[in-house]
Amino acid sequence: MFLLPKLKISILLFLLFLLQKNQISSAKKIQITNGEIEGRELTATYSLYGNQTSVVFLGIPHIEPPVGKLRFRKPKTFKKKWNGVLETKEFKPACMSNSVRTYFNSSGGPISEDCLYINVYTNYFCLEHKNCSVMIAVHGGQMLRGSPAAYSNEIITNNFVGQDRNIVVVTVPYRLGIFGLPNLPGELEGIADRNLILYDVIEGLQWVKREISSFGGDSNRMTYFGHSGGATIGMMIGFLPEYDNLYQQAILMSTPLLMHSKLSNSKMFRKIAKRVGCFTSIDNQQIFDCMREISAEKLLSMQEYIFKLEEESFADFAIDGEMLQDNPRRLLESGNFTKKPLLIGTVPYELRYTRYFIGKEENFKYDELLKMCELFGFVGAYEKPYSFVESCVEFYMKNETYEFLLDDYMFHVPAANLARHHASEQPVYLYSYKYPGVGSAYSSAPGIPNNALGGVPSPAHSEDYVYVMGGHRSPNFTVKDLNIEHLFTGIIANFVNSEAPNGQEWAPLNIEVMNYFDIDFVEKSDGQLTMSGMKYEFYKKQMEFWNEIVPQCGGKFSFSEDSSKSFDVFPVREFVEMKNLYYKSKFWKDEKSEEIARKLELELEIFIAERKRKFDKLQQSSSVRLSYFTSIFFLILISAARSYLNN
Repeated sequence: MFLLPKLKISILLFLLFLLQKNQISSAKKIQITNGEIEGRELTATYSLYGNQTSVVFLGIPHIEPPVGKLRFRKPKTFKKKWNGVLETKEFKPACMSNSVRTYFNSSGGPISEDCLYINVYTNYFCLEHKNCSVMIAVHGGQMLRGSPAAYSNEIITNNFVGQDRNIVVVTVPYRLGIFGLPNLPGELEGIADRNLILYDVIEGLQWVKREISSFGGDSNRMTYFGHSGGATIGMMIGFLPEYDNLYQQAILMSTPLLMHSKLSNSKMFRKIAKRVGCFTSIDNQQIFDCMREISAEKLLSMQEYIFKLEEESFADFAIDGEMLQDNPRRLLESGNFTKKPLLIGTVPYELRYTRYFIGKEENFKYDELLKMCELFGFVGAYEKPYSFVESCVEFYMKNETYEFLLDDYMFHVPAANLARHHASEQPVYLYSYKYPGVGSAYSSAPGIPNNALGGVPSPAHSEDYVYVMGGHRSPNFTVKDLNIEHLFTGIIANFVNSEAPNGQEWAPLNIEVMNYFDIDFVEKSDGQLTMSGMKYEFYKKQMEFWNEIVPQCGGKFSFSEDSSKSFDVFPVREFVEMKNLYYKSKFWKDEKSEEIARKLELELEIFIAERKRKFDKLQQSSSVRLSYFTSIFFLILISAARSYLNN
């Protein structure tokens, strides 16, 4: 008599289970413009705060494969429609690059020229309720390596999609090296396109704008997120008014501002073309036609060979008159770009291997500091290079910050200036990440432990990133590291969701006092972590030097197109790469790398000497002309005076 009600309840529960299962299954299928796609559920299990679940859609086509005739051309929107359901459950291969460095492991991973596929991480809450905020993550890697396929699905799920943060995360790929930054001098219209990395990312942003609502995201609440090279890409796109509407705010971590030129990457491209037998003509059309016939694997192999031989690489964007109308430093100085809410900051030791060639205290090498200052003064070049060099050496010796010259020029001062411009119209949150304790939780490169040579303080470039997207993360993550990850990504998630970091008191930037947040994770007596909070005068002395003193003592900066024999951009970049090569050679005890570094250093010294001689000769010529015209002027005056007296 009691079996019937129990049976009814069991049937009802079973039906509810089937209904729920059907709802979950249908949530993994989404309709986008090109057709229906199916993702998969993913659970992150490593967190101290419980398992976190996402629904991921990996390898969504949005750009025609850039192969054959489309190699070295702007991305072409993928418009084909498919029948049925397209499975998007696994990553597509990374773009052509050193796979060990890209995947950050000893064995590497799949790479392909057909690599432009987008990835979306959402959850059931966003799919049901819609209008979740969106974070578009663009990887770094010096424009040579890196890929969304190298990100950890679990880390993204845990840090942003889960923990009730409910952020829809999109990772955008772009072509790398020779495939993303082709260039030759002269006209390329109708032949090839420059700055393809920027076009690839813009195409990705446009796709997100069109399609993200299908994944539960709000196209009016989109945040661009970039670290290092990814941050530089975001900064460049921010200078372009025609793309103002692609996102509403940005997070830029450790953004290097380099010296781009019209000839950026052209020497490297030409060297590869010669080695594969394509540089047999001065006609750009013939060269590019030939380069399209060479296999992607061979082009990458030649790129890597030259990179190891000369430490030259594809790195900087070309001032092409189309995408980039002017030098980015001049664009930054002008402030003539759309201002947006910004979360931006740096770490103190961005280029920490600088210490190995500048030295510290009793090991300080004056000649190395002088050489760096001469780079800016004579190669840059300033109108009054000798005056600049004198001021440069004096400033960095007086303040005992000589090991930070390149950090200041490439990272700290540009970040401060970018923050100031945006803060004139929008809320900006400036930070300095100073937590020194990452230790063995961070790995410098596959097989190279953190701080391999010892004696260099932390945090250095990317040591903060290990807690955000997992880049450079080693297996040695402790409970404290997991708590830091939770706190730090909470700052980012709060900004994405509410346009403010929240948490501890953090006031928007006041450009009069240059207030910033000190992120350092101090352990309290109860074991909880806190941060030092608000500080003031973000790199005040450095900003005064580069923004005020240098224009007075050095005069106008010319954004020179000249460079030494092996490179085609302002040699600050090659100076950094050369010293980085020296740093690595010391760890690996690689005599060949050390030999190459010395060769490049000698080449640079010769180039500086040539520029000094050229400047001195020009000055002497100007002095002779001035003396000649002065003599003529006085002769005319004397003649006029005599004529006057005689009358």
